[in-house]
Amino acid sequence: MHGKKGIPVVNVPTYGTASVSQYSIALLLEICHHIGHHSASVHAGKWASNPDWCYWDYPLIELEGKTIGIIGFGRIGQAEGRIARAMGMRVLAYDVYPNGSGRTIGEYVDLDTLLAQSDVVSLHCNLTPENTGIINREKYRKNEGRRNSHQQRPWPADCGARRCRRAEQRQAGGCGAGRGLYGADPGG
Repeated sequence: MHGKKGIPVVNVPTYGTASVSQYSIALLLEICHHIGHHSASVHAGKWASNPDWCYWDYPLIELEGKTIGIIGFGRIGQAEGRIARAMGMRVLAYDVYPNGSGRTIGEYVDLDTLLAQSDVVSLHCNLTPENTGIINREKYRKNEGRRNSHQQRPWPADCGARRCRRAEQRQAGGCGAGRGLYGADPGG
């Protein structure tokens, strides 16, 4: 397969599985614990001048006992599921091709159940015509109490859902979105 400029484009299915899943969890930890901000503020001396022994500028979200919903439960999604389980999270999965290895990590459910029961939603699916708009304004509003989301693939959601998500994030604390990629995924 050749790209627009005649450069060969290939898919290497096992490339980056561990690093991408770890990066996805790192984004989640940043959303929940504001690690970058707290590091900078500690280096700036705020902890030393804090009257309390426990320093934090933002509420911290504990992930143990929370539910992560992973849309796209292939190699990367399953690797993220294993990390999330090790952190004490319940793992729900949605994939068009459920398999035995995935069942050992999490519970396959339909998309509406995943969105309704998940505290965190992570997308690891290729952007295809079939899943474009899989997360839309209606689905987002229906599950607005579940505000944390992050993804490693291009957001297979309509623009209205993205605008809705950003507006909700500005209005409510303890929510966010981390993105590993913008636009088309060069890996397919």
